[in-house]
Amino acid sequence: MEKAEFSVPYSRPASLSDPRHDWIGADLHEVLRIPDADMTWKQYRCIFQVGLPAAAYEEGVYFLPFAFEYLRNDPTEGIECLTDVVWFVSEHAPKLEQDGVLEACRCAIHACFDEWTRDFVIHDRDRKGAPTCAFARNVEVVKDLLDALVCYESLADLADSLLQSLAGGQDNPIKSAWFLTIANEILESKAVSCGKGAIGAIEHYNEILQNTPVREHLISEGLDPDVLCPLLQMLKANKDIFKSLGEQKQAHDRENIVSLISDRKLISYHAKQIRKARLNDETSEYWGILFKKMRIE
Repeated sequence: MEKAEFSVPYSRPASLSDPRHDWIGADLHEVLRIPDADMTWKQYRCIFQVGLPAAAYEEGVYFLPFAFEYLRNDPTEGIECLTDVVWFVSEHAPKLEQDGVLEACRCAIHACFDEWTRDFVIHDRDRKGAPTCAFARNVEVVKDLLDALVCYESLADLADSLLQSLAGGQDNPIKSAWFLTIANEILESKAVSCGKGAIGAIEHYNEILQNTPVREHLISEGLDPDVLCPLLQMLKANKDIFKSLGEQKQAHDRENIVSLISDRKLISYHAKQIRKARLNDETSEYWGILFKKMRIE
């Protein structure tokens, strides 16, 4: 895996500091045994995990160029660590700016978005080949990226900029198709899903605590896994608290996006571009459903 075209001022770490003391040492050593070119979402999720990163700032920054290139080239698998990478960049935005890396990260995010929306392909079968409702390739990862950018507010303006790049695609039916698809996704969801990363972490650790070697290790350290499991279940049961706190923070950031995707003249323009390019001929069922949902005549 080639790394994105930007440099960072730190070398590859010899170890991961685990600043929140949430990881097992053997797992961290295993991450660093993987060559940079062979890392996948599993390693990047560990390094950058929302709220519980295995890497301290200086350690994690080294891996950012590789992580962004991985995301750009493999969005299908990369979606599993996308939110974690965006959170890490947002969380450390002031330090990244001081090190001259923040703008490169923003450009790398834009490059991912441009690659994922370079073409527009409709699928009507899932990964196993079974028939399913028609959906646009990469729509989930594109939507998750916008969600994460808005959720972690240091990069919220980038979400608006990316959506504007689709909305402003004059006489470009591909951009029109993406704009209407994403607009429909956002309008249907009603709210950007902040807090998903926290819930994912809770579920992840609850699963880890069922592992026999992990349980034995915790007991040897004087910790009772049977106490920790119910605690995680309680946090998961109160996931609405995470969502509520996140939505309060997002309210202002989402205003421009909601205004943009609710612009009926803009929606009508892009619908005309799709019809003009006859994109709806081969995928009439997909566009028929979407136009109906968005009340497009």
